[in-house]
Amino acid sequence: MKRLFRILIISVIAVFVFVSCNLSGSESADSNGISLYVTGNTEDSSTAGSRNANASQGVTTELGGSKIVVTKVEMVILELKLDVDSDNPDSEVEDLEVGPFLFDLPLDGSVAKLFDGIFVPEAYYDELEIEVDAPEGDDEHVAFFEATYPDWPIDASIRVTGTYQSGDADPIDFVYVQEDFNDDFEIEFEPALQISDGETSIVLAIDVSAWFLNETADGLYDPNDITPDSDAASQVEDNIENSFEAFEDSLES
Repeated sequence: MKRLFRILIISVIAVFVFVSCNLSGSESADSNGISLYVTGNTEDSSTAGSRNANASQGVTTELGGSKIVVTKVEMVILELKLDVDSDNPDSEVEDLEVGPFLFDLPLDGSVAKLFDGIFVPEAYYDELEIEVDAPEGDDEHVAFFEATYPDWPIDASIRVTGTYQSGDADPIDFVYVQEDFNDDFEIEFEPALQISDGETSIVLAIDVSAWFLNETADGLYDPNDITPDSDAASQVEDNIENSFEAFEDSLES
């Protein structure tokens, strides 16, 4: 499934300013390229219920007498791609493609860099594509993950670790594997984004606090009870997709 995010230039500038204020000193002054940062613990979540103020403990959601603490989120990024603006005569380079790799979504309020150690040539770019999907279906991807991440389920695209607590009962550990999540989402730059001397940065915020909301949004699923192909599994998949969709709203607000 594709997500298309059309970014007005004023929105892009606002995000760049945000990053420069919070990440100053993280890159050398003479660096060149684009830094794509991701955070998984947003402060402006509208999820019903309460959130844990102590970000170091993970992302906590309490609703309907239940409590979920998400302490780790891993996702497979099969490809990151920066598309060169072919209509611009100053963009005489090839599209940049990076991946596959396993990405840990930071849940403590910090950000993690996706384009890590990758030089991005000077050019005009009109689109950023991010593909989240399981390695299965591609022999090269399967071989790479079996060699690099031997404990990763080949049919999984996202793995969530945490605890579930019902009422006053003791918290129960869970590891939830999302097998059918396949999301290609695209960030379209209008006008084209110019990469030149200096560092250009973008922040993507993915809110995981609503991932286990039930279909009526008045309670939480117990991840240990969710079976493949069930209504609950389908709802969780929709919730994850919506958390990516929310990025569009955050830029256009």
